[in-house]
Amino acid sequence: MAAPQVRVRAALLVQAQDELPLAVVARTERDLRELLEGSGRYLFVDEIALQARTGEEGPALLARCGEDEVCWAQLTHELAVDQLLVLELSGDSAAPRAELSVRDAAWPEEPRRYLSALPRGGGAPLEILEDAFFADGSLRVQAPVGVRMSLDGESLGEVGGLLELPIVEGGKHTLGMEDQTGRSHLLVVQVVPGRETVVDFVPPPPPMVRRRWGRWASGGLVLASVTVFVVGQQAPGRAVEPER
Repeated sequence: MAAPQVRVRAALLVQAQDELPLAVVARTERDLRELLEGSGRYLFVDEIALQARTGEEGPALLARCGEDEVCWAQLTHELAVDQLLVLELSGDSAAPRAELSVRDAAWPEEPRRYLSALPRGGGAPLEILEDAFFADGSLRVQAPVGVRMSLDGESLGEVGGLLELPIVEGGKHTLGMEDQTGRSHLLVVQVVPGRETVVDFVPPPPPMVRRRWGRWASGGLVLASVTVFVVGQQAPGRAVEPER
């Protein structure tokens, strides 16, 4: 079964000191977006979509929560994103600096924070990009005994109930499962850089099949119920919204 292309849905809010020229702020935001989207792992929700969801523009969203982490977690959920990035820029055009907060939907109350100098005149915060977005995480998957599994289309063989992958690229991945009846299932999970993602991969029960006999049929009319398999990820103790 081919694995679908999946990307992390992210929203970016930028706040800058008045001393910074607008050109520096614009270049930094643009370069960060282009670098992450160019990697093929990230997709940013544009400002129009964010305003449509919340009825507020970026500055109002930044002012809404302040230091209230519960509020930030609710905002991440409201925006329907996997990651909410808040980029605070300071300094001047000769020595701009950045503080980046990354709030993962899997860990909404534990933001990751990074400090970095910026290139003269602005640009992506290269010093922190690897740790913030591209570093490896780990994946622990609890699955039924005897199923065959794959990661992003690559076979992992038969699993004995627990699959532990200590090194997995940060970002979204597709887990595939073939159960003992031959049915295949897909699960999209997000691995957070530097953290362990824990997943309980339980396939849905087989569809119910009933037979009805009627005057118009010499055989049977088979009615199969529709099985809806909601895919999601679970970090330790936290439920995660399925990918939209």
